[in-house]
Amino acid sequence: MSEEIEKLFAERLGRYQAAIALEPTDRIPIATGSNYFAEVYSGNTNQETVYDTEKWLQGRQPFVGFSGSRRIAGQSYLGPLFDAVGLKTYKLPGRDLPPRAQFQFVEQEYMKADEYDVLINDPVAFMFERWLPRVLGEFQERGSVRSYLAFLKGGMAQMMMGQIMRNRASIYKTRWVCRSPRLASSCHLSTSWVTPCGGLPGL
Repeated sequence: MSEEIEKLFAERLGRYQAAIALEPTDRIPIATGSNYFAEVYSGNTNQETVYDTEKWLQGRQPFVGFSGSRRIAGQSYLGPLFDAVGLKTYKLPGRDLPPRAQFQFVEQEYMKADEYDVLINDPVAFMFERWLPRVLGEFQERGSVRSYLAFLKGGMAQMMMGQIMRNRASIYKTRWVCRSPRLASSCHLSTSWVTPCGGLPGL
């Protein structure tokens, strides 16, 4: 990467980080979301966007260059990851819906009104004993071989997604001098919430 691009990227990244920290900036950074517009405009179906990462990335690239945005936001749902753990909170195009349909959130009572004390007193136990069996179909039989394999496959799929996002960030940085979402922004998330929960007992 040339020194000029590196300098411009650092300038834009600094502006974005300053905005997150509520500090003054010379310009207001904008994060452009396409809401599947870029992918559909490229000719992809929503099913291809969710299940074919190569087509998803290729479909986004013309939009990045056209929009001139300094940070690109948008869907990064990985269908195989959702399938591996049997995620029940979403209906996906090509699996539960027609290939060109928009994904849908499945409204259910995933946490009961009387469970707040359980969550506060032991968040890990709440997640594994109550919440995860409700939202992950493959984890309904807790402790079964199938549930262990689902977590293994889900973890592997998450690692694949991480690599995909790193590759995407590299392309965005070198080609358009902008940053990809989630990967960098996740570095700014505070972990201070762990302390009031007693340090997440059990981990």
